[in-house]
Amino acid sequence: MSFLDCGEKDSSAISVEDLLFDIFKQTDKPDSLLMGDFLSGLWATGLRSTDPRLSETISNLQKIQHDLGKEGPGNIENLRLNRAEFKAAINENIVLMSRAFRRQFVIPEFEEFTDKIDKFYYTCKAQEDSGKVAAYIPQLERMNPNYWGVSLCTIDGQRHSIGDVKVPFTIQSCSKPLTYAIALNELGSEVVHRYVGQEPSGRMFNELILDYNKNDGR
Repeated sequence: MSFLDCGEKDSSAISVEDLLFDIFKQTDKPDSLLMGDFLSGLWATGLRSTDPRLSETISNLQKIQHDLGKEGPGNIENLRLNRAEFKAAINENIVLMSRAFRRQFVIPEFEEFTDKIDKFYYTCKAQEDSGKVAAYIPQLERMNPNYWGVSLCTIDGQRHSIGDVKVPFTIQSCSKPLTYAIALNELGSEVVHRYVGQEPSGRMFNELILDYNKNDGR
């Protein structure tokens, strides 16, 4: 059971926005809420500020900050909002936030899950290996073998990253399942599978063959 569900037991008629305000409002100033406290709770569920599903809320907060004469969008965590301001800021994304705080995502206890991921990361990072980077492709050969990062994203958009995750790298054939997924999303499986198989072809790596007679079209 989530703490949002617990709050609803006390007042079934209250809105989700009001419940969230009451949960995160400041104890010394109960008529205001520090957005940093609320956003920290939201990010703990696995959501991130760059999630396009939260774009309206982030834009609303940036506008409030701008109207108050604050500098730049990076300090929205320092905003102190009253109940009406808070409700207006998050209203457009309340369905997603409600699911997050009710622990209705595929990984309910996301922080516990990522703690385990981080332990795996550091365990692997401590391993010393005498292996070498692949040299048969120049882009792979040039990579620093000490780079090590892990990023994950669940089907509900919960994200977590650790390590050298912002270092650009070449994904090579790892792009194939990604482009396959994009094609399925854009065209549907019926159309895609008229032209693309779902099992290994048995062909050599990067073999230029278009038919069973080994014609490559040239």
